Amino acid sequence: VDMLIAGTSCVDYSNLNNEKKDLEDAGESGQTFRGMMQWVIKNKPPIVILENVCSAPWDRVKEKFERSGYVAEYMRVDT
Repeated sequence: VDMLIAGTSCVDYSNLNNEKKDLEDAGESGQTFRGMMQWVIKNKPPIVILENVCSAPWDRVKEKFERSGYVAEYMRVDT
């Protein structure tokens, strides 16, 4: 795989959710993110592009990628 383009679940990060959960919590968003990260660590694609809501914990996502050996940045794109 040369590039992974993924979007994990956003339900736990959405501003419409009154009971938000973090990456490490047992919510759907954290579970799908951790599953995606396991795949990334195993397969090591050189480029990973993620999509999610603006209120996702992007600082923590960036940190997880950096700890896995990636150079990581995030930005908001108005689509």
